[in-house]
Parts: sequence; C-alpha cells; structure tokens
Amino acid sequence: RRARWLSLVWMCAVFAGVALSYHFFFLKTFDHWWVDDDPRNFAVVRSVSNPLSFFTDPPTARNFSSTNTVNPMLALSIWLDTRLADRNFRFAQLHNVLILTATLCLLFLILRRCGLSLTGAFATSLIWLFLPATGIVSEWLAARHHLEGFTWSLAAVLVAQKLVQREWLQNAWSIGLLLLLMGFAALSKETSAITVTFGLSLYLWHRGRLYAAISCVALFLAYVGYRSWLVGFTAGEGHYLAIPSALVFAHFLARLPYIF
Repeated sequence: RRARWLSLVWMCAVFAGVALSYHFFFLKTFDHWWVDDDPRNFAVVRSVSNPLSFFTDPPTARNFSSTNTVNPMLALSIWLDTRLADRNFRFAQLHNVLILTATLCLLFLILRRCGLSLTGAFATSLIWLFLPATGIVSEWLAARHHLEGFTWSLAAVLVAQKLVQREWLQNAWSIGLLLLLMGFAALSKETSAITVTFGLSLYLWHRGRLYAAISCVALFLAYVGYRSWLVGFTAGEGHYLAIPSALVFAHFLARLPYIF
C-alpha cells in the first residue's frame, strides 16, 4: 500500500513538472497579460461577495456568462483567484498549471487501467498535451472551464471504471461520488452534461451497474431543470457559432501545429 502511494506521488510530481514546463517554455503564459474575455471576467467576479450566487442567482449567472450559458464553476474558479491574489495573472496561470497537472494524472491513470503500458500511457498523455485545442484552453484563462470540465469528467470515468471492475461496491457513497463529479463537470462545461452522463450511463448499463446508470440519467434530467431555471433553455440572442467550410478546415489543419 505504501508503494502504491509513493508511485502516485511520483506520478503527480512528474506531471507537475511537465505541466509547469509546458506553460513556462512552450506556451510562455507567465509572460502574458489578460486576453479577450479575461479582464471582463475578473471585473465581474470581483463585484460578487458570495460565490454561491453564481450557482443560485439567475441575474448573477447571466451577468457573468454574457450569454445564456451555465458555467458557474468557472466563475467560482476565477473568484478564488481574485480573493487569493487579486489580479495577479501569474497566480492565475499557476492555477491553470495545477488543473493541467490533475488532468494529466487522471488521463494517465485511466489509460493505464485500459491496458496501456507505462510508456504508452505517458506518450499518449503527451500527445494530448500538444494538441492545439489543449494549448488554447490551457493558455486562455477564460477557457479554463473547458479543461476543468474535462478534468472532472476524467475523475467520473475513473470512478465508473472502479464500479465496473468491482473494486468499489455499488452503494450510496460510490454513486453519490460519481454524480458529484459529473455534476461538477456539467457546471464547468455544459456539453459534459450530455456527453459524460449519457456516455457513462451506457457504459455502466452495459456492464450491469444498473443503479449507477439510472442515476446518471436522473442527473441529466435534474441538470435540464436547473439550467432552465437559472438561464433558460437556449443560448440566447447574440450567441453565434461560426462553422468553417471543408476548405477552410483543411487549410486550418495544414497550418498545424500552431505555436502560442
């Protein structure tokens, strides 16, 4: 048991070094000031005394997002940055390093449980790290919720694996933890409310963990009701998504990788 804990500590230390080096040398995030939505987000959260209002007060939730989206975990995350270090962007980026470290550790553990070797799991984690999308959500503070949502989702997948492989009993504690992690994922990034809950419910149902699977569906229904109450059921006016043509997308792929 002690050896297992030591291996986990070593894993965290290695990935912390990888994440810090990635930010410092590749992304160079400690040399930048705010970009795009960052100044606005920090200004909004500084005006809020009680962070629970991001979760429970519809006007506050809408004011933070500027569109009808649900991401109160991002507001809470930035609120903590401002309370601990005011508007120190280096502290905020260190927070991003911590999140990235957790993501890499969880991804590595899941890949190992899927049968990959140490080298294979580590190499796959590094490939994910150097994808363009990973760089964007790691560098841009306003996109932190994408990474946080993925991190909570990975933690939920790890719990589901333990349930399926019968390392943990299917009881109120384990199902409650699973729902809590999926809830955090959904409150970080809305797409997780669909992809993670339904993906894990199918996985758990197929492997005979019926109570856990039904609980995932119940969580999704609860989320739909919560979202409708907090910000409504649509993205709202002024929320547009540019869909590139096949030619533009091919041109984008031809220019990869981008150096941030």
